[in-house]
Formats: sequence, C-alpha cells, structure tokens
Amino acid sequence: MRKKSAKENAKGWSTYKKKRSDWFNRPNFQRSMYWKRIYKFIGIGMDCKTPTKKMNGNYVSENVLNLNLFPYASKSATKFGKKRFSVKQLKIIIEHLDLLFGLIEKKQPDYCFFNGKVWETLLIEQKLFSIKGKKDFKKIFSKNDFHVYGLKKDKTGYIVFNRFLIQGVSGEGVNDNDLTKLIPKKIKKWKKSTR
Repeated sequence: MRKKSAKENAKGWSTYKKKRSDWFNRPNFQRSMYWKRIYKFIGIGMDCKTPTKKMNGNYVSENVLNLNLFPYASKSATKFGKKRFSVKQLKIIIEHLDLLFGLIEKKQPDYCFFNGKVWETLLIEQKLFSIKGKKDFKKIFSKNDFHVYGLKKDKTGYIVFNRFLIQGVSGEGVNDNDLTKLIPKKIKKWKKSTR
C-alpha cells in the first residue's frame, strides 16, 4: 500500500495536492480529535471566527502548513525530546532545522507553531534557533506543566508549546476555552507588544 501511495505521489505536485485534499475530505478526517483541536485553536481562536463551514481540505490547505520534525507516529521519535542528543541525532536535526527555518523565512507566515517537548528542548533549552542578537523565547502562557513560549523574527511569531497541543494538553487542564480564547489572546497580545 505504501509503495503504491509513494508511486502516485511521485507523479507530481498537482497529483499529490489532489490526493491530500481528498484525504482531508474523508469522514474519518472529520472525526479526528487531532484536527478538531487544531481547527478550534487556529480556525476559532487565532482567526477569531465562528466556523461557518466544516473543516475540509480547502480550509487546511489555505490556513495550515503541517510540517513534522520526525516522521508522524514514528515509534523511534519517542527517543527524541530528552535533554541530550547523540552526535548522529544532532546532525540529522540541525540539517533538517536549517531547511525548515529556511522554508518558514521564505513563506513568512504570521505564526509558526511548534508542538511537543522535543521543540522545547531544541529551541528553548538548547537554543538551536538562527536569529541575530541575543533574543530568547519568552514564556507567554503557563498552566500546570503546560507552557507556551514566543519569539518574533521579522514578521513571524514563532510559538512553542512544550506539550503536544492536541493530546498532551488535556492532562494539564487545558480546555476548549483555553484553546479558542485564552491562549490565542495571550499570543496576539504578546506579538503586538513586540512591534
């Protein structure tokens, strides 16, 4: 199945986009807790809108660029996120971060969100973030052991969640009101103050 999928994707960018859009319109996508919480946070909270249409491929394509540092659902990815990395791991990470930040700087989104402990380790604790000057990420929001950090570079607000936004935060008492109102409000207020 994977080989067949990879073969189809290799046909070209337009084929890949259509296939991806079709995936977002399937019924199981509409039931996904992951995307429902992303939609609440971005579609309602950050966009300040009451959704008028269901979440689908067009909404995701226009509003969300989902980039992963490691392969999604990779069992080996649990080894990452600790405070120490091997030389081999760092070599892979640094090369990937360089490409990732190059793409972000080229696209200049309003916000770029990073989810999970691994990002707190890399960007906050290890300071593997290319920026001139001595700027550090600032803590914007905190609830129990869930923290949100921000750093502005050019026009983009880089936001780091130290827990996986979708699944891990519920264990920290982060609710829908936090996702749709409180956290977006704090992020926007912080970004406005950095002008």
